[in-house]
Amino acid sequence: MTKYIVLLILCVFATTVFATDHVDTPFENDLAAADITDLFAFPKKTGDKTTLVLAMTVHLSAKPESKFAEMVEYSFHLRRLGLNGFGKDFSVTTGEEFIVKCNFRTNREGGQDVDCVVLRSPQQEISRTNTVVNDLSGGNNPAVRLFAGHRADPFFFDPIRVGMDRLRTVSYDDVGFPFPGIIPKNALAYSNVLAIVVELDVEQLFGKNANPMFGIAAHTQRVTFSGTEKVMVSIDRVGRPEVTNFIMGKFSISDEKLNAVKKQWNNEANSFALTKSKSGLYRKTIEDGLVNMDLKDTGFSSNGKDWPSPHPLTDIFMNDFLMVDTSKHGDVNSANYFEIELARYENRSHTSCGGRTPNEDFVDAMLTLLINGPDRKKPHRGDGIKAQPRPATNTFPYLGTPE
Repeated sequence: MTKYIVLLILCVFATTVFATDHVDTPFENDLAAADITDLFAFPKKTGDKTTLVLAMTVHLSAKPESKFAEMVEYSFHLRRLGLNGFGKDFSVTTGEEFIVKCNFRTNREGGQDVDCVVLRSPQQEISRTNTVVNDLSGGNNPAVRLFAGHRADPFFFDPIRVGMDRLRTVSYDDVGFPFPGIIPKNALAYSNVLAIVVELDVEQLFGKNANPMFGIAAHTQRVTFSGTEKVMVSIDRVGRPEVTNFIMGKFSISDEKLNAVKKQWNNEANSFALTKSKSGLYRKTIEDGLVNMDLKDTGFSSNGKDWPSPHPLTDIFMNDFLMVDTSKHGDVNSANYFEIELARYENRSHTSCGGRTPNEDFVDAMLTLLINGPDRKKPHRGDGIKAQPRPATNTFPYLGTPE
């Protein structure tokens, strides 16, 4: 099985299409546990209580002996959002920031302990908790439930199908089989990751009757020292899924230049304020990728154009963070990704909590939207993979049991 996974991962590299952010740029072995593969965020209502579930997965194909990097700080960044205008005038403003920072250390038994602190920016501590890696109890603070440890990789896709130059207009049947001789294969079906899951009490931590809209991103940073001064160096970050691997595809630049753009994008220290001098390069790379995704149903023929020009989603994808409405309910099976943004583009109010959930078939939904355009719901585009064999559940820590 391991050999099969490796072969499929190699196919991923060959087509420059990867899992969400799985190995989108190379990582040294000692920093494999700093490679963020996915980010999930959704609010959950239980009676009168609302919690916000955040999950970051790292370390592609983690082994039982794999550990979190103790020189790395793992963090979730949350900003209150203001949604302004509709259609082409839609824009986002960001406000108050909250950060959940987690650090690991070896304990006397040879395992790892994890400490997480919740901060209101810049450095006001509002809560903290700790636990032992792989302990399912949730830690010692009911306002900040915490899990860190091995889980099943929640992402599912077929890299060979997704990487095809042309996704034909033939609809997929129940087993997703429009291409003779190509049987759907989930590249990550038996892969594990390291996961950090925090469940935050919304009212207690963020305030009652406050703005419920948040932008959410995940970061990893290496702790270094300049003399006696502690310095944080950005390693990886994820906001929206598949920006680097799914949208920043190889279309108009070389592999070398594309990898350089991805590395710069991933190394941005602030997901809510990208480096201004690089924003033009980012924008062009995203625009080129979106335009070419639009043409994928016709083999990149111009008569397959379904989106207006310039592409209206470019600015939205430049806002590289999940958008979540904590006033609405979600769970691990909700299909809410991009609903808030699409609603604004379509001049309507959003109806879901947004964010992203572990069991959502993100790949099929985004292929259908980006290839068909905003006005065509059919034909359905997909890779034939509908779910993980070890799906997430609605019980803490939510992500599936590892292999």
